[in-house]
Amino acid sequence: MAVIAPTPYAVIADLTLYGAPAAAFTATSTTQQQAVLDAANALVDGYFADKFVLPLLSWGKDLVKHVVAIATYDLIVVRGSNPTAPGNEDLHARWEAALKWLQGVSDGKIKPNVIDNSAGGIGGPTVLQASTQGTSQAAISGAQSQNVQGTVVTGPPSLRGWK
Repeated sequence: MAVIAPTPYAVIADLTLYGAPAAAFTATSTTQQQAVLDAANALVDGYFADKFVLPLLSWGKDLVKHVVAIATYDLIVVRGSNPTAPGNEDLHARWEAALKWLQGVSDGKIKPNVIDNSAGGIGGPTVLQASTQGTSQAAISGAQSQNVQGTVVTGPPSLRGWK
């Protein structure tokens, strides 16, 4: 049976940026690190599959941090840890918070900063952009604007020409 490659929301370098100090991972191999990241990335795809057209085209650091929280905790457990040691309870709390966040996305209560693979790309926050150089309404196609010392434009990222 073929394994479907998950979207790489987080990579090995993110483990030390958002997960834990590099010393926490010295007893683990890069193969183990990649395996837990692949599993955490696949977990996200499972939660997102009913909300977004996968694979996502772009995503924010909010998603990266939650993937890393899941992967870090899983990797520390594989490495072996004392659950009551300083910092380990925090890792577990971050793991639980990440799963709660994913459930919130799945339930439609949380809207992550993502652009999916559908025509026009859904998701992401509404963007507020101010410009003193003026932007024509025709160029913004469908967004609202007000002229207040320049142009203030609001709308979803797809209306702002972002891909």
